[in-house]
Amino acid sequence: MKYCKPRNYEATENGIHKTCKYIKLADVIDFHGEQFAKQWQVFAQKKKTLEINGEQVYYYIDYKDCALTTSMYLL
Repeated sequence: MKYCKPRNYEATENGIHKTCKYIKLADVIDFHGEQFAKQWQVFAQKKKTLEINGEQVYYYIDYKDCALTTSMYLL
């Protein structure tokens, strides 16, 4: 299975450097299509989200887990 390319987030808060890879819902829709994204959201709703620039996004590892589950579900 192919996955979306991750986005990178980097920030320094209180002298602590933080990095993570994330994905937006729009990325899932663009890469996999609307039908896939609807089912993906059902699985992803139980995952913790992250707020970046005022937008709720998903950790990339959670995206991949839900994408694989969605792919198997839709077969």
